[in-house]
Amino acid sequence: MTDTPIPPGGACCGGPVPAVRWIEVGGEMAGITGLDAVLEQLYLLERPPDDPDIGKELLDMIRMRNYIPPGTEKLYTEALIREYAAYCAARDSEQTKEESRS
Repeated sequence: MTDTPIPPGGACCGGPVPAVRWIEVGGEMAGITGLDAVLEQLYLLERPPDDPDIGKELLDMIRMRNYIPPGTEKLYTEALIREYAAYCAARDSEQTKEESRS
């Protein structure tokens, strides 16, 4: 067996490994792989956190890399919407600060 070096970006064969972010889901902490990338993608698409379909869209995107236990979909959807709303507020605040400096 030979040691194969890990390429830059941290993953073999599939590109960079997405970060895991820990969020509260139903009173428990859950690690969500790729959450930051999903939040950024939706933000750049200018999807508002109060869009009636945003919860389903977040859950569907997160499911691509994460196991969501049966019966917990509502808890995960609520947590994801909360995280997305906070993300949007933080990004909007950063943007306002940058505009006021100009």
